[in-house]
Amino acid sequence: MATVHAILQPVIPGDLHASELAGLLACGWATEFTLSSAFASAAGVEAIAAKLIAVGDKCRVFIGVRNGATTAQGIAALLKSKASVYAVDTATRYRIFHPKVYIARNDERATVLISSSNLTHAGLFNNIEAGARIELERANESDQAFLQKLDQNLSDLPVRFPENCYLLTSARMVVSMIRDGRLEDERDPKNICSPLR
Repeated sequence: MATVHAILQPVIPGDLHASELAGLLACGWATEFTLSSAFASAAGVEAIAAKLIAVGDKCRVFIGVRNGATTAQGIAALLKSKASVYAVDTATRYRIFHPKVYIARNDERATVLISSSNLTHAGLFNNIEAGARIELERANESDQAFLQKLDQNLSDLPVRFPENCYLLTSARMVVSMIRDGRLEDERDPKNICSPLR
């Protein structure tokens, strides 16, 4: 049966989303990871980079783009980890991809972080952010149903919406996404909602 731990950064002393996410990636028992964030920046990804690189080949990452906040440098840092990185592009800024869900799992168990925290330095360290760490036993029917609904629907995005959720495979794609406004450039941010402003 699931156990739930509240996270309230920085209101509860010691609560830090960076530590929670690093701990999730370093759990040692997981065979697969799924990360989902609305925004990503270089500083946010670098905060977990060592842990992410260690499990990159077991990790899928879904990141929102065309939102005025996700940066090319953040995407480049994710690509260095060797994770499978998917851009989620709703083609409008009026309805953006916004879930912050981080999952570690194997055949017997799973840990899920559901959070307001993005993969940005502010989200992982500075902002007042709320979330929960949920420990699941996959033999438990309700735990398994919860995990399957959450994880499977994220994993199915590239199949169900291939024009809006696509694998990023090269630096050339990232440069093209700066040019057409899907990604911010941390060297010269253009949008007022950029996490760099």
